[in-house]
Amino acid sequence: MQPYGRDENSGTRAFFKEHVLLKGEYRPEVKALADQFATVEAVASDPAGIAYGPWLSVDALLAPIIGGIGTVYGPLLGALVVKSLGEATKLITGDVAGLDLVIYGSVLILVVAFAPRGIAGLMKRGSSFWPAGRRHA
Repeated sequence: MQPYGRDENSGTRAFFKEHVLLKGEYRPEVKALADQFATVEAVASDPAGIAYGPWLSVDALLAPIIGGIGTVYGPLLGALVVKSLGEATKLITGDVAGLDLVIYGSVLILVVAFAPRGIAGLMKRGSSFWPAGRRHA
């Protein structure tokens, strides 16, 4: 595995060092690059490359919001939906830059507007519409 990171002039690097590394230093094997585009390009061309970026944060936040925060299965359901939506977007649109973000944003707005408790909340609320079935005396 080859880790990539930002160089000393980056505000992202300073934030990451302070809050994630708790004012520690990057390991010597981390290759420091000038900007996020160089980092993305390096990771894309290096089969062993890995880097932290804002996209991981988006995925990590979207899954529980869409699935349902405060539920046991909501984040798992959300992860399934987010990943499926991402893959479907790539299949349908190809590599149109930014279109997946537009679709993710639209889904997030719809979920927050119409299902503030996420998909798990909708499922729970929807179950109250179904008849409880017959009860035997």
